[in-house]
Amino acid sequence: VRVMPLGKVVRAMKRTALGALKATTHVARAVNPLRALKRTLSTDSSTWLICGLGNPGAKFTRTKHNVGFDVIDEVVSGCGGEYASERKALVAKVTFDATSCVVCKPQTFMNLSGKSVRQLMKAYQIPKERVVIVYDDLDTNLGEMKIKVSGSHGGHNGIRSIIDDATNGSRDFPRVKIGIGRPSDANVPIYEYVLSRFSERGR
Repeated sequence: VRVMPLGKVVRAMKRTALGALKATTHVARAVNPLRALKRTLSTDSSTWLICGLGNPGAKFTRTKHNVGFDVIDEVVSGCGGEYASERKALVAKVTFDATSCVVCKPQTFMNLSGKSVRQLMKAYQIPKERVVIVYDDLDTNLGEMKIKVSGSHGGHNGIRSIIDDATNGSRDFPRVKIGIGRPSDANVPIYEYVLSRFSERGR
């Protein structure tokens, strides 16, 4: 899967949630599942759930681990949406063409994200194939992103919770991985790194 600069993704996501996903799938045209996802997003009028992962509270604002929240904030702002509390999440409802999108930030803390996502999937009758998860990824370079339509949790506890608590063990749901890279100093613990804030240059 090829990658593209995060800045382009954020600018696209300011326009529309699904518009961003459609705009970014062109970087992986050789991957048939992503081509299928693009076609689905272009023509499907069913409701989609777009979920950014992070931790609630000022302590975690603008940290690397909360980049999923940051992207969702850009989506909501760009679509003119407003958050409301629902199903243990901050939820906004936006529309792209004829496609209804439920956009959310779970407020359960990262490791329990799947519990909120499961409730939203049930409330809006959204199957896992129409649940898109946006989250930080250590193994993607800082400022880049990857799109996958399935895969393991890769050690990410938020994705682990989605698999365990929301999709009944299935790994087959789309996800957008936002690169935060790994610490340049190998002695820095990963938990400290992901909970640290971006430098001005990094952001």
